[in-house]
Amino acid sequence: MATHNPAKDETIPPIHQIGTILTSPPDYHTIATFPPGSFLENLAVRHDGTLLVSDMLSGSIWYVDPRQHGATQETIQLVHKFELEDHHTIVTVDGGEEEESHDSYSSTPAAEAIIESPEEGDVFYIASGIHGKKGTWWIYELDMRSFTPNAQSSNGVEDTKDAKTHSAATATSNAKITRLEPISAATWLNGGTTIQYDSHTVLLAESYQGRIYSYNIKTRKVEVWLEDPLLGKITARPPWPGVNGIQGHNTGVWFTNSDRGILGYISTLEGSSSGEEGRKADIIEVVATGCGGDDLDIDNQGNVYVATNPANTVLKFPRIATIVRSKTLREGFHIGKGPCGELQRYDHRYEVEIISAVAQEPERQVILGLDRTSGLGLPAFDPETTGPTAVALADTANRTGDLYVVTNGGIINPLDGVVREAKVLRVDLTAWKQWKLDQYGRYAVEDSVTH
Repeated sequence: MATHNPAKDETIPPIHQIGTILTSPPDYHTIATFPPGSFLENLAVRHDGTLLVSDMLSGSIWYVDPRQHGATQETIQLVHKFELEDHHTIVTVDGGEEEESHDSYSSTPAAEAIIESPEEGDVFYIASGIHGKKGTWWIYELDMRSFTPNAQSSNGVEDTKDAKTHSAATATSNAKITRLEPISAATWLNGGTTIQYDSHTVLLAESYQGRIYSYNIKTRKVEVWLEDPLLGKITARPPWPGVNGIQGHNTGVWFTNSDRGILGYISTLEGSSSGEEGRKADIIEVVATGCGGDDLDIDNQGNVYVATNPANTVLKFPRIATIVRSKTLREGFHIGKGPCGELQRYDHRYEVEIISAVAQEPERQVILGLDRTSGLGLPAFDPETTGPTAVALADTANRTGDLYVVTNGGIINPLDGVVREAKVLRVDLTAWKQWKLDQYGRYAVEDSVTH
């Protein structure tokens, strides 16, 4: 008789639907490589077209200049490395000592999401702490406005709590890192974003507890912005995060939950970001299932791009963010039906169901991760792109329409058992065929085909 092994079963990736396979996917190019074992976790595109990339396991923030065609590898530079000394103050949690809450990826500080300030260009917010340990997670500010590539500096960490500075001599930039506020109850801060209508708020996903925290740039106040079962895990332990990537778009926030394998949407209350009502979402929906996603991004046509990490692909959900999702009864009406598989939810404040259940799953396209040269009847994964963890669209004066992707080389789910180099990739969306409406009013690409 077969026996159930929870520890083993929980290492199996969530159920994942691969999606439509294109006969002519967009081309991609390798921009930079990092040694096997590097876990590139997130990235941000600066206004000048250069990149900031976080390595979760080493706690490093890297600078990469993709504008230097053919010489990008030589531009890689360490901006900052989070050290245990940076986290010298262990914050007491609920009157007791710090506590181990779950197994961790590493016993050293991680580098997670990189979120540009909604108020100051080239100023970023980063969460760092030790996975699984309460009292170690802090929000940092990374000021790149005085950054000069290859400038020699001690790159000290300014602590606004006690004004102590700690050396990070291995970094060679003159960027400024400032430690801001602790999120003392957190054990695993992951993705992050801003809200389009609120210039003071940064949101951070807590992947183990199923929460989204808010940090107010002006008041420096940290609060639980939203806690909901759809943000939480369904397995007992890591490695699979609950809420993982989060991305603000218009007046809502899109999210992935890796453990549940869902892509979801949170409708927020525009203009009311403070107070309990403003922090809560007026509705949270499941938009797609079978999507074990990591970080995500959304373009101005409403296309949602999702990195899937252990599923080894990047997915595109065409135009789903353009659908009018919900209007509260405060405005006198409600709208919500669309081809997106919304989950029926109840809005307790208005005592009315404002979204109807729709059974249809949204279309999803595989734009990266399959080997087009394999010659096999069934899709084979591309060994050059394994473990995509995050995506970021380029929208700068230098380039527009490219999609940057970072990978971990397959650390979580190694292809053929081999952990490969971690990479920064550029997917060329500008030369790719555009979507158009077909005879049924659906968005489709002319040469797509499902195997």
